[in-house]
Amino acid sequence: MKPVTLLHVNDRWTLSDDGQTLRFQEWDQFGSGAAAEEDMVSEKQPDNSWQPDAQPKLAEEASKNIQVMKGLTASRLMPVMNLFTKWLGVECVYCHVPNDFPSDDRPAKQTARKMLKMTTSPGKRPVTSWICHRRSSKPASPPQ
Repeated sequence: MKPVTLLHVNDRWTLSDDGQTLRFQEWDQFGSGAAAEEDMVSEKQPDNSWQPDAQPKLAEEASKNIQVMKGLTASRLMPVMNLFTKWLGVECVYCHVPNDFPSDDRPAKQTARKMLKMTTSPGKRPVTSWICHRRSSKPASPPQ
């Protein structure tokens, strides 16, 4: 039977009587190794020193020529685009001109916009590109 190595940890949080100082102390030891200690002290900041998080930028604020995906956060734009490449089995240049992503010179980009409008229409059942395309630039069955 193999020996078991244990991790021993002891954490202590202490708030000063006046509520202005928070202290965190940690002691840990892994197996028979040397024990380690850490001591951190935080002072309370005035309530007005904390700023609320900034609203995330929207795709149309961060990128040029966003027409259909307005309202999508800029941080979500590339993950959504990556899904399109997977669902259609294509590379970015299928719809986009290399080094000129805002350009509308590729017909596939116009088609993609029409398809997005169709699949995101209010009152419609949620549909993704995968449902019809399944890693093919041509849909398996024409949309109804």
